[in-house]
Amino acid sequence: MPRRAAKAQAAIDFISTYGFVILIIAITIYAVLQLGVFNYAASPQYCYSQYPFSCIAYSLNTSGGLVVVISQNSGGVMNITGVACSSVPNTTRIGPKYGNVMVGANTVFYPNNVIANGITLYPGAQATIYAKCYSNNLGPSTSVIGGTFTGYLWVKYTFSELPSTYNNIGQMATINVKYT
Repeated sequence: MPRRAAKAQAAIDFISTYGFVILIIAITIYAVLQLGVFNYAASPQYCYSQYPFSCIAYSLNTSGGLVVVISQNSGGVMNITGVACSSVPNTTRIGPKYGNVMVGANTVFYPNNVIANGITLYPGAQATIYAKCYSNNLGPSTSVIGGTFTGYLWVKYTFSELPSTYNNIGQMATINVKYT
């Protein structure tokens, strides 16, 4: 076989071998994408609550309104006076960066989420709370049906045995929920 023909045959072998490998890789990537492996919207929904709270049910509408059915097992009667939902905590990590559980905070971008007269929550009983979820200071976080919101839910509460001035603000839950 002449030298020129040998080089041509080697080039054809090289191209066909690597072309076949590239084709297999492309088909594999296509199959993985079609199966939704990288589809973050398919991530599971969850509400991981902090003691003494429990998430019973939760739902988020497309305008950022979160409804959560909660219970508590602290052993005391609790009065919930505020609630907030935010995608990130504030710099002290003891409250929301957006949304508000405090009365009289910076009202430029913090909504007033104070619950009038509070919600009395007995141990083991359930209550429904509502909050707007925020991911920036421009307003509630909105999305299309099926989009996801990941963030935190805070509550402001006191125990009935304590003076009403003794308020706790605590992270109630970490949530990942789809807009419905």
